Amino acid sequence: MSLFEFTARLRKRLKEETASTLTMRYLNFHLMSVLAAERGQEKAAIEAFRLGFEAGISAMTELVRLEPMTASLKMGKALARAAWYLFSVKFPTKAEAYEPKPGHYLLIYEDEDCP
Repeated sequence: MSLFEFTARLRKRLKEETASTLTMRYLNFHLMSVLAAERGQEKAAIEAFRLGFEAGISAMTELVRLEPMTASLKMGKALARAAWYLFSVKFPTKAEAYEPKPGHYLLIYEDEDCP
């Protein structure tokens, strides 16, 4: 078990928050309520789409500026397993790794218990 997996398991066991979704849900609900009250349902939906599109482009632009992680298959596997555990509360049952190009890895995880 890697340090990432241990930390993920510890956070789940201690009932710590693993994803802060509740705050975003309330902010989105408030945004849509205000837009709908000011501009009506149809215009509010169009405006929310436009704002989301612009925010997505901005976020992708910032991601492009990030320094890439050092390519390490061991590190990638550990991060992927920890992320899987944080969102599904168990580790994946099957894992495969491919290296299509030197230094580029494709990790495929499956959960046989998932419907």
